[in-house]
Amino acid sequence: LAKARKVNVAVDDYMSNSSRLHRRISQWFTRVGLHHRSEVLLGPFFLDMVIGERVVVEVDGPTHFYKDTNSRTSSSLLKNLLLTAMGFHVRHLSYQEWHQCGTAAKKTLYCSTFWRDVMVSQAPTGQE
Repeated sequence: LAKARKVNVAVDDYMSNSSRLHRRISQWFTRVGLHHRSEVLLGPFFLDMVIGERVVVEVDGPTHFYKDTNSRTSSSLLKNLLLTAMGFHVRHLSYQEWHQCGTAAKKTLYCSTFWRDVMVSQAPTGQE
């Protein structure tokens, strides 16, 4: 039991750079069976979540947008551009979308739909 407690602490520590929103969304993805890795270091970037080898999920909180707008910051846009050029399929999950999912049922549906869309986007051409 003591060994299991140490493992839980280690798991929590690796997400210490994550926002509370990121941690919550990660938990919901896990609940619907969407296996992912969080806080993956790639060059100068921490990728919020990675699904498989080529799908990156960026959880876009308020700091990813210019104040009082829906426009992404230049650093957020640059990161997206570079990851796409490197062959990654980048999906953004904005805090505005997530906050519209008020109930547990809506969050489950949102995560399940997100997973389905990721799987469709990764299917070989002609198998969608």
